Amino acid sequence: MESVHSTVPPALTDPVCALALGTVSEPFRVQLFDRLPTALHAAQPDRTWSLHALTDSTDALWDLLDQEPVAPWTTLLVTSELYGSRSLAETLIAIRKKWPMVRIAVIVSRLTQDTRQLIANCAAFQIYNVRVGEKFTVSQIVELLTQDFTWDAVQPYLDAPVTMTLPTAASTPSPSPVSPSEGASASSVVSSYTVAVVSGKGGVGKTGLIANLLTVTGQWPAMALDLDYIKPSLPLYFHEANDTPTLDLRRLLTQIQTHHRPPMGAASMVVIENLTEDDTRDIAQYVEHAEVVTPSAKIVPGASRFETVMPVPPPVVMSAILSACQRQARFVFVDTPGVPTDPVWIQSVRQADFVVIVTTPEYAVILETIDLIRKLDLLKIPREKRGLIINKRSKWGYSTAAIRSTHLPGVPLLGEIPYDPARWERSLQQHRPLALDHPKPWRALFHAITQVEPERPTRRGWFRRQASS
Repeated sequence: MESVHSTVPPALTDPVCALALGTVSEPFRVQLFDRLPTALHAAQPDRTWSLHALTDSTDALWDLLDQEPVAPWTTLLVTSELYGSRSLAETLIAIRKKWPMVRIAVIVSRLTQDTRQLIANCAAFQIYNVRVGEKFTVSQIVELLTQDFTWDAVQPYLDAPVTMTLPTAASTPSPSPVSPSEGASASSVVSSYTVAVVSGKGGVGKTGLIANLLTVTGQWPAMALDLDYIKPSLPLYFHEANDTPTLDLRRLLTQIQTHHRPPMGAASMVVIENLTEDDTRDIAQYVEHAEVVTPSAKIVPGASRFETVMPVPPPVVMSAILSACQRQARFVFVDTPGVPTDPVWIQSVRQADFVVIVTTPEYAVILETIDLIRKLDLLKIPREKRGLIINKRSKWGYSTAAIRSTHLPGVPLLGEIPYDPARWERSLQQHRPLALDHPKPWRALFHAITQVEPERPTRRGWFRRQASS
């Protein structure tokens, strides 16, 4: 059958189904075009369906997006065997954004890491009409084309989220490990991978999550950057509050300010919007002296707790500190400011490769998280670059099913952390992250976030314990 571009007029009175099947078998293609019209008429006798074959490549769909001001069809059926210079997920998301009323249906031949990612990316944009298998009945395909599926339809196809059980960790299947010692170096995979950890409300566990992830990166060089300069608490997971900090953010800001002195007689300080070469050098040296907390991990703390009044850091400076961290570490975890409207918060999520949204089952926190996701949408942070962690999981509050399907649909669930305040309080008082004693669930969570299996450290006993009284 010859594939042609659709030229349907803009005013569609009857449903039009476009098919871009890719490299499927010819018998499947022929049977689909032979049997679908009759089956669609039987399912909806009051409507006249027409089928239009499209050129079998994602590039052809992008051409239509550029050429057609309005959707030339009401329904689009594609398979996971559709290829081109643009990815299928990227193509379908672009169609959903431009023509939100088009029902997009996807047939996936088999579940692999790539097709799971395809399904997850589609689900992030409410594309739920997905079926997986090597054989389908005509009635199953008709349902795919005529009904609106929900999150429940795609959830079984996605990787099961990590469920933490402390202190005993449940085993979690994962791909073959990737580590710096096997074949390629870390930089050959990607130079640096930055994870911004955000929340709609304070006290949900952002900082504790980062502290524990930092301890399970194995031999990968990693850094954690505390950008919550109003309530910095990341160092507390590693040493006493009264310990003299390794880095002094106020001193750095004062040093940078001296490079931007106002003209003689000026009434106020100069607003720093651009950095000089001296600024960049000072920031690089600042990050180089970050505090070592494991043989391969460092932290760049926020303001010192000795500071009673801390000047607001210029966003350009904090962004440069993050960039300096990215040049030195394979993984960078960013503890973002608690206010989602803060310019530093906005720059952090824009600079990140992935955004982890931390929430809890509590009503007020869920409401703030919904608002947070709207802010991420307004900033055009891609939905496929977001993941959800439910902290303080207990029998109280909203169920996981309700959070995923009703309150926060389309955000892939990376994992759940059980509510255990006594254990967390002991961890903080002893300045010893939980992952040091029970690393397995945290390694699984690290993998869920980064898609990289951390190499397990070869030596133990490096971490300083709180002296017993």
